[in-house]
Amino acid sequence: MHQFTRSLIPGLVLLTLIASASVMPVSAQAPENATPEADTPPVFKPIQPGPVVVVLTSGEHLRGELVEDRPGSVKLKVAQIEVRIPRDRIESIYPENDLMDRYKLLRESIPQDDADQILFLAEWLRRNGLLDEALAETQAALRADPTHIDAIRQRQLIEQQIRLRDLADARRENGDNPEEKKEGRRRPKREAFPMISEKDANLIKVFEVDLNNPPRMLIEPDVIDSLLDRFGGRLGVPATQEGRATFHRKPPGEILEAMFRLRARDLYGEVQVMDLPGSLKSFRDGVNSTWLVNSCATVRCHGSVGAGRLMLANRRPSADRSFLTNFLILENHKLDDGVPMINYEAPASSPLLQMTLPRHESFFPHPKVKGWRPIFTSTNARRFQQAVRWIDSMYLPRPEYPIDYTPPRGDGGGISGVGDGSGDRSADPVEPNNGPIER
Repeated sequence: MHQFTRSLIPGLVLLTLIASASVMPVSAQAPENATPEADTPPVFKPIQPGPVVVVLTSGEHLRGELVEDRPGSVKLKVAQIEVRIPRDRIESIYPENDLMDRYKLLRESIPQDDADQILFLAEWLRRNGLLDEALAETQAALRADPTHIDAIRQRQLIEQQIRLRDLADARRENGDNPEEKKEGRRRPKREAFPMISEKDANLIKVFEVDLNNPPRMLIEPDVIDSLLDRFGGRLGVPATQEGRATFHRKPPGEILEAMFRLRARDLYGEVQVMDLPGSLKSFRDGVNSTWLVNSCATVRCHGSVGAGRLMLANRRPSADRSFLTNFLILENHKLDDGVPMINYEAPASSPLLQMTLPRHESFFPHPKVKGWRPIFTSTNARRFQQAVRWIDSMYLPRPEYPIDYTPPRGDGGGISGVGDGSGDRSADPVEPNNGPIER
């Protein structure tokens, strides 16, 4: 049976590392050399504005931008909504950058196949309010050991906490703030970051299906009939009743392969992809939910107005519409000189990855921005290599998604949509061959 105690010594080693890397709550730090008299009130030292994690006395964790710190309350910007929290409801406040630095340090010290130590790290992240990172590490523990019972339970707990957090965030977005309700005030609903639709999210999944390892899919019989009616008798598609009946019994992956070969693009969207294709799962867990949202899409970088031409969604990073919106934006974004953000021929040379490195070691140095720090110290960093493997796993030749979506811009400007929704490309069927085909 899997229990934390089965590898007690490695667990204690990690606990020692965590203890040595612990972040002292800013609100708990005392002034240097302070020896206040009993009748002398403590000197109030306001916390500097910036990304923080606020731990409430109720146990809830809030991540946002600290706007103002007063002796009796703090003002926090959460999901672009400013909320004031009384200090008697706050247990502690942690600078988010400090937590992320400790996280990177700890993660680099843990072997990828040590499920127990990864799970200890996930629990540390959860207790510090980094739920998305905790979920990603719990999933990493399950990849190392799919039967780890503690990891399975931990994943269920974290997923529940994420749902509760997202529900609370949605209420704040709609101006439903309990503290303001008490005072008879209600904020106007803010303009949310525009996401792609559920239909478009599913369509991206269809285009990225790995036919050698297809996810669970559902194709309705009437969709298969439409394919057979149009292409029966061509390129091995049956035209007889017996042949049609046999075709209906094929696995969804084989039917989708026929759609790709026949260029039946108007039917792609009718395929319902129940699980994430492996390449998109790698982007969600190894890129978007870890360093992209937490280091690039923060309110001080590409997550708010002032972000320049590139603006990314920074909420619910594990939700399909959210992370696939970011993927679509990155897929189509180009630098000022026309260089694509993602280089599928040489993944490690992608500007998306190069801009995470120290400027003096990068082919595409990140622009000089106050407060910017490199995400990775070198190309050998585990997360950097994980991102390289994600890019390398994407389908080639790259498809052109027939999706009409216009990303927002942090500089207030507008740009044309990343697709016109038509998907108007040559639709001639392709003879069967052993190589990849243009989808």
